[in-house]
Amino acid sequence: MSGQPGADPKFSGRDILVVEDEEMIASVIEEMLLDLGCNQVWVASNAKDAQAILAQHKPHAVVLDVNLGGDSGYQLAQTLADAKIAFIFATGYGRHGLPEQWATRPIMQKPFKMDTLQAVLGAVL
Repeated sequence: MSGQPGADPKFSGRDILVVEDEEMIASVIEEMLLDLGCNQVWVASNAKDAQAILAQHKPHAVVLDVNLGGDSGYQLAQTLADAKIAFIFATGYGRHGLPEQWATRPIMQKPFKMDTLQAVLGAVL
Protein backbone atom coordinates (compact mmCIF):
# COMPACT_ATOMS: atom_id res chain seq x y z
CA MET A 1 0.00 0.00 0.00
CA SER A 2 2.86 2.38 0.61
CA GLY A 3 3.32 2.67 -3.16
CA GLN A 4 -0.15 4.04 -3.76
CA PRO A 5 -0.73 7.75 -4.39
CA GLY A 6 -1.43 9.63 -1.17
CA ALA A 7 0.27 7.05 1.05
CA ASP A 8 2.22 8.57 3.93
CA PRO A 9 5.09 6.71 5.63
CA LYS A 10 3.75 7.79 9.06
CA PHE A 11 0.63 5.73 8.38
CA SER A 12 2.30 2.71 6.77
CA GLY A 13 1.50 -0.45 8.71
CA ARG A 14 -0.51 1.43 11.34
CA ASP A 15 -3.72 0.14 12.87
CA ILE A 16 -6.36 2.78 13.57
CA LEU A 17 -9.72 2.63 15.36
CA VAL A 18 -12.43 5.00 14.14
CA VAL A 19 -15.28 5.63 16.60
CA GLU A 20 -18.01 7.42 14.66
CA ASP A 21 -21.79 6.93 14.86
CA GLU A 22 -22.52 8.30 11.37
CA GLU A 23 -21.95 5.37 8.99
CA MET A 24 -21.23 7.56 5.96
CA ILE A 25 -18.64 9.64 7.83
CA ALA A 26 -17.03 6.51 9.29
CA SER A 27 -16.73 5.01 5.80
CA VAL A 28 -15.11 8.15 4.42
CA ILE A 29 -12.59 8.27 7.29
CA GLU A 30 -11.84 4.56 6.86
CA GLU A 31 -11.23 5.06 3.12
CA MET A 32 -8.97 8.07 3.79
CA LEU A 33 -6.92 6.07 6.32
CA LEU A 34 -6.50 3.15 3.95
CA ASP A 35 -5.49 5.57 1.18
CA LEU A 36 -2.86 7.01 3.54
CA GLY A 37 -1.39 3.51 3.91
CA CYS A 38 -2.85 2.19 7.16
CA ASN A 39 -2.66 -1.56 7.63
CA GLN A 40 -5.93 -2.09 9.50
CA VAL A 41 -8.87 0.21 10.24
CA TRP A 42 -11.52 -0.88 12.71
CA VAL A 43 -14.79 1.04 12.88
CA ALA A 44 -17.09 1.25 15.89
CA SER A 45 -20.34 3.19 15.96
CA ASN A 46 -20.49 3.54 19.75
CA ALA A 47 -18.36 3.28 22.88
CA LYS A 48 -19.50 -0.27 23.67
CA ASP A 49 -18.37 -1.55 20.26
CA ALA A 50 -15.12 0.40 20.59
CA GLN A 51 -14.46 -1.22 23.98
CA ALA A 52 -15.01 -4.66 22.42
CA ILE A 53 -12.46 -3.87 19.70
CA LEU A 54 -10.01 -2.52 22.28
CA ALA A 55 -10.35 -5.76 24.27
CA GLN A 56 -9.06 -7.64 21.20
CA HIS A 57 -6.66 -5.14 19.59
CA LYS A 58 -4.40 -2.23 20.48
CA PRO A 59 -4.56 0.40 17.74
CA HIS A 60 -1.73 2.83 17.19
CA ALA A 61 -4.28 5.66 17.41
CA VAL A 62 -8.01 6.39 17.56
CA VAL A 63 -10.18 8.92 15.73
CA LEU A 64 -12.96 9.62 18.25
CA ASP A 65 -16.22 11.42 17.56
CA VAL A 66 -17.28 13.48 20.57
CA ASN A 67 -21.02 12.87 20.12
CA LEU A 68 -21.84 9.20 19.64
CA GLY A 69 -25.54 9.07 18.93
CA GLY A 70 -26.35 11.29 21.87
CA ASP A 71 -23.75 9.68 24.15
CA SER A 72 -20.53 11.43 25.01
CA GLY A 73 -17.21 10.02 23.83
CA TYR A 74 -15.41 11.43 26.87
CA GLN A 75 -15.56 8.26 28.98
CA LEU A 76 -13.96 6.37 26.11
CA ALA A 77 -11.42 9.20 25.78
CA GLN A 78 -10.48 8.66 29.43
CA THR A 79 -10.09 4.92 28.81
CA LEU A 80 -7.79 5.67 25.86
CA ALA A 81 -5.77 8.19 27.88
CA ASP A 82 -5.39 5.70 30.75
CA ALA A 83 -4.23 3.01 28.29
CA LYS A 84 -1.80 5.51 26.70
CA ILE A 85 -3.40 5.07 23.27
CA ALA A 86 -3.03 8.18 21.12
CA PHE A 87 -6.32 9.70 19.98
CA ILE A 88 -7.76 12.73 18.31
CA PHE A 89 -11.25 14.16 18.59
CA ALA A 90 -13.40 14.62 15.49
CA THR A 91 -16.28 16.99 16.14
CA GLY A 92 -18.54 19.50 14.53
CA TYR A 93 -18.47 21.59 17.71
CA GLY A 94 -14.86 22.76 17.42
CA ARG A 95 -12.34 23.17 20.21
CA HIS A 96 -14.64 25.49 22.18
CA GLY A 97 -17.16 22.64 22.48
CA LEU A 98 -14.70 20.48 24.45
CA PRO A 99 -14.64 20.42 28.25
CA GLU A 100 -11.55 22.04 29.76
CA GLN A 101 -10.11 18.62 30.64
CA TRP A 102 -9.86 17.75 26.94
CA ALA A 103 -9.28 21.20 25.44
CA THR A 104 -5.59 20.59 24.73
CA ARG A 105 -6.15 17.30 22.87
CA PRO A 106 -5.74 17.25 19.08
CA ILE A 107 -9.00 17.96 17.30
CA MET A 108 -10.38 17.90 13.76
CA GLN A 109 -13.32 20.14 13.02
CA LYS A 110 -15.97 18.36 10.92
CA PRO A 111 -16.24 18.40 8.02
CA PHE A 112 -12.57 17.85 7.24
CA LYS A 113 -10.48 16.83 4.26
CA MET A 114 -7.84 14.16 3.90
CA ASP A 115 -4.96 16.62 4.36
CA THR A 116 -6.39 17.68 7.73
CA LEU A 117 -6.74 14.06 8.85
CA GLN A 118 -3.21 13.37 7.63
CA ALA A 119 -1.77 16.35 9.54
CA VAL A 120 -3.69 15.98 12.81
CA LEU A 121 -3.53 12.20 13.13
CA GLY A 122 -0.01 12.09 11.72
CA ALA A 123 1.12 14.40 14.53
CA VAL A 124 0.11 11.85 17.20
CA LEU A 125 1.52 8.79 15.41
